[in-house]
Amino acid sequence: MAQRTWATRPGPGLPRSIGRLGVGAYNGGYYGSIEVANYGDIDATAVGGWAEASATGVLATAYDVSIYQAGNISATAEVASGYGSAHATGVFAAGTYNVSFESAAGSSVHASAVGESYAYATGVFVAGYNYVSVDNGGDIDAFASAYHGRATGMAVYAVGDVGVYNSGDITAEFDGDYGYATGAAV
Repeated sequence: MAQRTWATRPGPGLPRSIGRLGVGAYNGGYYGSIEVANYGDIDATAVGGWAEASATGVLATAYDVSIYQAGNISATAEVASGYGSAHATGVFAAGTYNVSFESAAGSSVHASAVGESYAYATGVFVAGYNYVSVDNGGDIDAFASAYHGRATGMAVYAVGDVGVYNSGDITAEFDGDYGYATGAAV
């Protein structure tokens, strides 16, 4: 299980904001690239007091990004009470040029966000400028529960060409008063 990172409000009191990242990679170079291969378990959990909790399983941003997923990735964010917001993203991959995400059969990506006021969960987010390729053979699911919110199984954005292939299961569920769920948005 990932270690928790706490950010507390000034003075005595309960934790106000918590953020947790399972695996993060950033390359600020002009032509830098990042390759991530996961064959195990990645778990990011954030539990907030009353303000905000944010968890991301894998975060990768660079000129070129490539992620291969054959294990299990989980991001869970929960706000205990109050007017807080919970944000959970299983995989966030963004590239200036090319981005690819591939998940093998039997793998899973899970994002769960639970809050009092707001909750936003995204299983896999992939964005690139030139070319984006997504090949999902595993299970991707997103769950959000709050008064307002959104759950998105997979979101894919590109200015250039996009290729999305799915032989797995993608699910999204929202539980609350004002919100929506989207399985895949391309």
